[in-house]
Amino acid sequence: MEPKKDQKTAKGWIAKNTAYIWLWLFLTAFMLVWLYPRIIYTIDAGHAGVKWKRFFAGTEIDRVYLEGIQWAWPWDDLTIYDIRVSQIENEFSVISKNGLTIKIVLSIRFRPELETLPELHRQVGLEYPQKIIIPETQSLVRSVFGQFSPDEIYRTKRGIIQTALSEAVAEIGERFIIVDDLLIKSIQLPDSVKLAIEEKLTEEQRYLAMEYRLQKEEQEKEFVYVPTRRQAKREYRTKRTFSLRSVSDVDEV
Repeated sequence: MEPKKDQKTAKGWIAKNTAYIWLWLFLTAFMLVWLYPRIIYTIDAGHAGVKWKRFFAGTEIDRVYLEGIQWAWPWDDLTIYDIRVSQIENEFSVISKNGLTIKIVLSIRFRPELETLPELHRQVGLEYPQKIIIPETQSLVRSVFGQFSPDEIYRTKRGIIQTALSEAVAEIGERFIIVDDLLIKSIQLPDSVKLAIEEKLTEEQRYLAMEYRLQKEEQEKEFVYVPTRRQAKREYRTKRTFSLRSVSDVDEV
């Protein structure tokens, strides 16, 4: 008899508290839906995560969370970074050796270093392109361009790029970032300076062409002169021999 009595008691309690039960189920479902994004994290391909623990010493330095489904307590946080190669373009001005302003369009390809990602997160954060990459590359490019005049910059763009790239890789690499490529897409000189340089280059080409023609003419003169001199010697010897024969004939007569 007791089991039936217990069943009736349970059914009675459920019937009596149906509203509360539904309210509890609704609140539980709501909390699960609300907390799901803060508990379950999906890390896509080419990304990695760094966990920050509220009650356990903050950033987890010795672990990087890789692709797939990861979880964290609601009071903790998992920050996801894009570790693929990214590219940003930046336009800014530099000052040449003689004080002229030159506009530069710079393209930077970079990616965070996976092994030091937790340290990057702790010291800089997701804004590392704006805080590290852009300012440091601008500073490096300005220091390199400041060593050249506009004429030298106009002539030796590739050498300047290689110099800036090697310095950028060495210095920015110390900040938990890998710079794969540093490309100067355009160098815009003032119109007056550009025109003066082009005129100078044109004059230099004309001078070189004229010098080449003069050298060629001298070579042709030398080439013509030598056989003429030899021919003159032959003619002289022929005339001398003829003269000697004529004198000999006269003596015999």
